[in-house]
Amino acid sequence: MKVIDRYIMSELAVPFLSILMIFTMLIILGNLANLMELLINRGAGLFNMLFLISYLIPQFLGFIIPIALFFSVIATMVRLSSDREIEALKASGISLYRIARPVFIFSLICWVLSTLIMVEVSPRAYDGFKALSLDVLHSNATIGIKPMSFNEVSDGLVIYAERVESDGKMRGVLLSDSRDDQHKKVIFAKKGWVMPGTKESEVVFKLQDGSIHIRGDVGQEYRMVKFDDFDFRLDLSKQMAGEKTGSYRMMYVSELLDELAKNKPSTREYNSILVSLNQKFAIPFMCIVFAILGVPFGILFQRSGKEPSYLICIMLMMVFFIVFMGGKRMGEEGIIDPAVSSWFPNILFFSIGIYLFMRVARDRSSWILEISQKMSAAIERFNEKIIGQKDF
Repeated sequence: MKVIDRYIMSELAVPFLSILMIFTMLIILGNLANLMELLINRGAGLFNMLFLISYLIPQFLGFIIPIALFFSVIATMVRLSSDREIEALKASGISLYRIARPVFIFSLICWVLSTLIMVEVSPRAYDGFKALSLDVLHSNATIGIKPMSFNEVSDGLVIYAERVESDGKMRGVLLSDSRDDQHKKVIFAKKGWVMPGTKESEVVFKLQDGSIHIRGDVGQEYRMVKFDDFDFRLDLSKQMAGEKTGSYRMMYVSELLDELAKNKPSTREYNSILVSLNQKFAIPFMCIVFAILGVPFGILFQRSGKEPSYLICIMLMMVFFIVFMGGKRMGEEGIIDPAVSSWFPNILFFSIGIYLFMRVARDRSSWILEISQKMSAAIERFNEKIIGQKDF
């Protein structure tokens, strides 16, 4: 590696890792409430909490890497331009294409890493997260049932206990099961307790001295069954599988292909699966797109001589993700082809980046520069009028 390559890549690495850590911490803080609920109410334990966090991060890392790369490229180019280092290199006969080579190498590394995370690591982390959560719920089945409260065990299953004793036994139990719309159940029992089942994913509600009330939709059917002992079994693995089915982005590529084969083409479900499959590869490719965009934008912002350049950068990112989410929605609805909707933002902004890069490499102005200058001037005028300061 040449000295210039090592120098620019080291300049890229510092802001990239800093932004990556900031976004990672924001994700952890955003999920802190759920993790604390597992720690306090479910007795997950500190080590299990750390493992859950380690499983949680890769599920979002594939999205974070392109964003962190974009801001790090912008920051690096702005700094090199402001210190006149790019001008010095170009005066020495080094073209912008050669200066940008380490940026592209860095983006290729990020592209490969992000693709690996999206295709392989993220689904594995999701499976590990669900398996560990299931193990915590199974091992600590009696923990977390609050007395005089309706405790939602799973979707459609709620348990209520008037009193919970220190040994885990419950008094005055009500269990509502509305998972089957055709036969909804309400179970009353004088006492009961929760214990792990025979299967690893099974939880058993052992109830005594009570009655089962079943209501059906056909003809307002109603039945009541009294019991002395009754074991209500709940298989949590089915719930976990259902959650994964509804979250196609967490599936392996092979699983998505299997789901495609099960659905008819042109249906909304088929389009959603196809969009998720294409995004497995379109999202990592953002690294290449943002590298192409970041180099000319960083130089243009510095040439404009205005401080609000990072605000314009954030606005550009917002426009990209608005187009991205809009394309995703139209692809799922079948308005446009799902594959085209997934790749259209990349193609559009990649073309803009190539255009800007070639203009900046030839030291020519651009309509992007003119717009950024006008926006920067408008922000300065607003700042001067409202705050009374000329400099932003």
